[in-house]
Amino acid sequence: MDLENNIEEQNTDEQKKCEQLRDDYLAGWQRAVADLANYKKNESERITWLKKQIDQDWLLKICEFCDDLERAQNHIPENLQNEDWLKGIFLANSKFLEELKKQGLAEIKALGEKFNPEFHEAIEEVGGEGESGTVAEVIQKGYLLNGELLRAVKVKIIK
Repeated sequence: MDLENNIEEQNTDEQKKCEQLRDDYLAGWQRAVADLANYKKNESERITWLKKQIDQDWLLKICEFCDDLERAQNHIPENLQNEDWLKGIFLANSKFLEELKKQGLAEIKALGEKFNPEFHEAIEEVGGEGESGTVAEVIQKGYLLNGELLRAVKVKIIK
């Protein structure tokens, strides 16, 4: 009888150890599955954020290019203003800007508006007629991308 009790106790102890080991492995596996799910979620969010940053960076460069073309258009000598090739360049630029608008890019209107630090960056205060704090001149256009600020408008405001 003693031998049978001893064997039964050993089997019970071994069974408890095996069950404990099984529970430890199961808990570790469940943690690993949860960690993997969290990693995938975080990585997806990081990739989305990174893509957004890259898109914004490219759009800023494109906006600078379009601003340069507009400045050039405003300074064309009188004798070249009716050249078809020049009109074609600016027509292509306007079509390009229209396509960007369809993708969510919107110019921020500022001239004559009350200064708003959320969308405007004041670079100078100037004297002039009008209400104090009103935008007197736009130095560089600003843009929204899908309702979020992409680039603030650089302005001069009335003292």
